[in-house]
Amino acid sequence: MNRTTAKIKYYADKHGIPYEILLGIYTLETTYRVAIHRFAENSIVTILLFLNIMFGVRVKNFTIGHCQVGLATILICSGSPVYRHSKHLVGLSLQDCSTIIRAMRKNTNINCCAQYISSVYSNFASIYGVGGTLVRRLGELYNGTYTYGLLLDNLVLSYESAAQMPTHVAHH
Repeated sequence: MNRTTAKIKYYADKHGIPYEILLGIYTLETTYRVAIHRFAENSIVTILLFLNIMFGVRVKNFTIGHCQVGLATILICSGSPVYRHSKHLVGLSLQDCSTIIRAMRKNTNINCCAQYISSVYSNFASIYGVGGTLVRRLGELYNGTYTYGLLLDNLVLSYESAAQMPTHVAHH
């Protein structure tokens, strides 16, 4: 297990969610949003945060970081009373801006993703049970598309299958 997957495991355990779900989200988001795109997003968001503080410019509720967590979700995870599905954020404080900038860091972003998934996981598990439907619905909620839910479900199944494989094969 490398450092990133160890951190993903740590945050999944800390927030009481299956490691495979958090690893699946991380894998999907870093596969489809490569480092140069994240750098550009982070730069744009940082400029918008500055403009918000200086001139009151509205900030679009972008998703940022390795897990593509929405700005409103980041603020909610830090205790701010923000509506998660707001299209724009207005009147952000220096504290809010600092929280968003810290969430650009990989570990903080993974932690916030895990915290958000944890906040809905137990409700979803009681409705859908544990298994594919639960994972698909979490994926749909997280990204907003059914396709994402299917991709996440397939990834989680592949991780679970790999975990059940023997680590070595005996030679006869």
